[in-house]
Amino acid sequence: IGPIFSLVNFTEPYRFNLFAERRISSVLTTEQGQNILLFGKPDEMIASGFRDPEAPFFCFQEFKRERDPNGDPLAQTLAAMLVGQAINNHQQPMYGCYVLGRDWYFLVLQEKSYCISRGYDATTEHLYDLFKILKAFKEIIKALTA
Repeated sequence: IGPIFSLVNFTEPYRFNLFAERRISSVLTTEQGQNILLFGKPDEMIASGFRDPEAPFFCFQEFKRERDPNGDPLAQTLAAMLVGQAINNHQQPMYGCYVLGRDWYFLVLQEKSYCISRGYDATTEHLYDLFKILKAFKEIIKALTA
């Protein structure tokens, strides 16, 4: 996972950076008007900011083993994306990814709806697709921070 992120190079000085293991939190209001504190600690997060993340764009949740996984990587990724969306005042879609075994899944969160990609097997030629998708995310983030 690390080498792929390294090849994409998610760092543009003074525009956005790749942050590891940074806690993010926000208070979200439900449709019933109830406030809920939601927080996450994504393994990787691409956000504006230099030393500290400010406005998140992309959350990568931890790798889970294919057999006997602990936790729910989809729920963890969505929680981090919801926090990022709240921090950004819902101004743009939030993007995310989680890995389950050898399969990578990409997500887009727009307002109250989200979409999950099919799995991309990193042990096959899908590895090239993973790289293309991550490079496309980098271009989207460049456009958002221009």
